[in-house]
Amino acid sequence: MKKYTLLTLLLVVTCTSILYWQYDYTPFYPVKHVGEEYVVDNIEKQSHPFNENLIKVLDYYNVDFKLCNGVVHVKNQLYANKALMYNYTQKAKDEMWFNDHHFAYYKQN
Repeated sequence: MKKYTLLTLLLVVTCTSILYWQYDYTPFYPVKHVGEEYVVDNIEKQSHPFNENLIKVLDYYNVDFKLCNGVVHVKNQLYANKALMYNYTQKAKDEMWFNDHHFAYYKQN
């Protein structure tokens, strides 16, 4: 009986951990496309203009996010899709995309 209780407890803890990871938020760092790979650029702190542009992009696509201390956070499960994060990064840096969608664009350094 102890064996089944321990197994059940382990299963519950594992499922809870997975669900927590999927629905927890992580800071959004820009993603670059280098060769065949998508690489997270987490070296520099994100600028205010980038975050303002990113918020507009995420709002446009109805992406759930949080703003914590001026930094955009998205769900871990979403951020795991690096190709999609690259797409959002490119749009946040693309003045033409903002003009086409009638949004104000904040120039970045």
